[in-house]
Amino acid sequence: MNATITLDKELVFEVSLHSGRPDKHEGFSAALFGRADRVPVVVQPGLYAMGLQGLSNQRFFREPDAFIHASHNMATYFGFDWWSPVFDAYNIEAEALGQPLVWREGMEPWVDGDNLLLRERSDLDRLAPPIPGQSGRMPFVLASYRRFAELTGVSPVCACCSPLTLAAQLRGTKTLIMDMYRDPAFVDRLLAFLSQEVVVPWIRKLIEVTGASAVVMWDAEARPPIMSPSLIRRFCLPHVEAVVRATSSSTCEVTDAASWDKVGAADPGDLLEIKAYAGRQKIGRVLNIPPTVMRADSAGQVVDAVCRLLEAGAQDGRFVLLMNHLPAGTPVEHVHAAVAAVRQFGHYPIRGNLDRQAFRNAQTIPFRQWVRRRGLTV
Repeated sequence: MNATITLDKELVFEVSLHSGRPDKHEGFSAALFGRADRVPVVVQPGLYAMGLQGLSNQRFFREPDAFIHASHNMATYFGFDWWSPVFDAYNIEAEALGQPLVWREGMEPWVDGDNLLLRERSDLDRLAPPIPGQSGRMPFVLASYRRFAELTGVSPVCACCSPLTLAAQLRGTKTLIMDMYRDPAFVDRLLAFLSQEVVVPWIRKLIEVTGASAVVMWDAEARPPIMSPSLIRRFCLPHVEAVVRATSSSTCEVTDAASWDKVGAADPGDLLEIKAYAGRQKIGRVLNIPPTVMRADSAGQVVDAVCRLLEAGAQDGRFVLLMNHLPAGTPVEHVHAAVAAVRQFGHYPIRGNLDRQAFRNAQTIPFRQWVRRRGLTV
């Protein structure tokens, strides 16, 4: 989707000028930038889609059609309002540089910590930049994003790895932090190489091939307590800003996103503080339904937790509920219950004491039966 069109839609929703029934992307924009009729619930299908569809991780993380179709089937079966394609985004650039990965069935691949690419600082001198879009599984990523756009009619929000977290992938987090104190010049040289020779060309290729209006650099290592704020300011932010300057444009915004621990599991007081801050800044809030909630003892406990999140965060709009990192083996009944609870109780204006209201679960059919009727071939 053209970035200008997307922005126009968001502004239209914010000032409540839209007429007619919104499509799924418009509904998401309405909820995040203004106030839709109800709170949408979105999902990052990931490993849960892989397990539900019965795929090996080699197929799911290597074959674009299998990856996208399984993700689409999972999201559509449960009735999510929107979904995004989520692969092992932290590994793509590292693997393209030659970093070995560990593949264990039923799990995402991860960096082989016993065989790091930069065991010695001198290894940096032998490191060659990948060919953007051709090295490692970069072709899988590009093809998957294209399939997503063809299927949904919307350009994806692309994901890549930030320079700092990529450095930690190649060098090891603890070793990298020690380097920051013992040899900061080496860290500067490493981050300059990764940002300008790896991340910038890869982002440009993502934008060129997918027409993305947004690219997000995932940055799991750039957060306390892993790294102190002073280390983040000294080593992370300058290179993030350099990447953003080199890649952002009037049609595509490139941003960095570190993680906030325990936001999804925050107590009501924490959620109210987040809500107050977001209200002052007039920004949207996306709260995760915690994986621990989804693995509760009963579907009723899942519904109660969803109600608490709605009451704490959704009173004045600009609010989306996210289901991310859904644990493998989570009962399908729990997922159905969470989506049904948002659909029943998430209509504006949000009422109080939601957990005291009668809950009506949706009538469902087994996933395999649904796939035979409506699903995409995997």
